[in-house]
Amino acid sequence: MAMLMELIGAKIFQPKNLRQTKMAEEALRFHKNQRLLILGTCFTAVSCLVTTPIFYNKNEEQLPFTGWYPFNVTRSPHHELIYLYQCTAIFFEVFINMYTEITMGAFCTFISIQCDFICDNLRSIDAKDSTAKINDFVEHHIQTVRFSKITEVVYAEICLAQFASITLALCMSLLLLSGVDSSDFEFVFLLFFQLSMFTLLLQPCWFSSETQRRSELIPEAIFGSPWVDLSKSFRNDMIFFIARTQKPIKLHAVNFFHISLDIFVQILKTSFSYYTFLSTIVE
Repeated sequence: MAMLMELIGAKIFQPKNLRQTKMAEEALRFHKNQRLLILGTCFTAVSCLVTTPIFYNKNEEQLPFTGWYPFNVTRSPHHELIYLYQCTAIFFEVFINMYTEITMGAFCTFISIQCDFICDNLRSIDAKDSTAKINDFVEHHIQTVRFSKITEVVYAEICLAQFASITLALCMSLLLLSGVDSSDFEFVFLLFFQLSMFTLLLQPCWFSSETQRRSELIPEAIFGSPWVDLSKSFRNDMIFFIARTQKPIKLHAVNFFHISLDIFVQILKTSFSYYTFLSTIVE
């Protein structure tokens, strides 16, 4: 993580003109909106969770979670202290999970911005500049790919664990939702819980797919540059650069699968399949 934060400040990654600055601001604005969506859905779900004992008898202790304690938790002030402890613990855990996904989305956004910068620089080559060389573009692309590889190392295992837990959470919440009356407060909580799981799952998949899409535009930008009027050496180097950029930038979860919208849809289908199987057994 420290290496990623250090690389972000590298000179090669900085915008070269006002147009690129606006491109970066637009991409970061979109990520900020996605962050607010996650914060809103997750904190709403957690708020419903910690307040369910207020609206109905959830368990004997009237706490968000059942547990064993070496004292009577139904007596004051033990009850209030344990209630506060459980609320603080769940909010802290949700905060960690949320910002794990948010930071991954931020790094994917940064990679997408760099792909946009490379495309913009290629299209802006001055055909009259006889000293134009492709070395700068190649180095920029190499460093961007390196940044993506480090990001994958940091988040690969985390994403695999998150996806597995979200699959089970969606399945079990659907099963619980089918047995709850729509007028109960628990029904509202389960709806918001599913929405929060949905947004947490969508965040890395969306931004990873966007990173791949932006990186696939680089070969087109190379061919769209004024290469006809440039030197022969530039044109020869461009052929190798196009071959190098044919492989798009992808993020994987411990080499098991590519993090993308396709896997997002697959996880939803798998969760529903598990729910159908369990509901059949319960009936």
